[in-house]
Amino acid sequence: MHNQYANTAGDTSQEAKNQHDESHIDDALLRQVRDLKSKLKAEKEKSAKLKKMLSTRTAEYNELKAQVGINNVMLGGLIKEVKTLQNHVRQGHESLEAEMKALNSRTGSSTGRITDKSGDKGEEDIEVTLKHGRGRPRKRSEAEPSSAPRRKRQRPRKSLD
Repeated sequence: MHNQYANTAGDTSQEAKNQHDESHIDDALLRQVRDLKSKLKAEKEKSAKLKKMLSTRTAEYNELKAQVGINNVMLGGLIKEVKTLQNHVRQGHESLEAEMKALNSRTGSSTGRITDKSGDKGEEDIEVTLKHGRGRPRKRSEAEPSSAPRRKRQRPRKSLD
């Protein structure tokens, strides 16, 4: 019987040893679980920060994209305006060249024909008398020829008294 009790005592010591080993394993597993939980929590926080940053960047991108659209519309308008101004300058330059050619062809004459090309409805010719110095040229009607003599203003003579 002694043998039987000895086996029972040996079994208990083996059981105690197994329980001790299991508790060490359980403690190690619990530590691993705690470590994994803390790592998971850190990863979740990191993910939340990245999501927030992504959302902020997306909002900034959308704002910049809208601003680019506005700038493109404004740029298109400015380009049209520049082209219009270039056309006006070109037309004015051509008009001045035509006037200069007309004046050069009539160098002996004191009058010239200036053509108004600013309107598209038709050209209107105005004959002007060119003056040297200050003042505006006088518009002559078509009934009055350009060769008509001009009247000079007579000044009263100074009295010698």
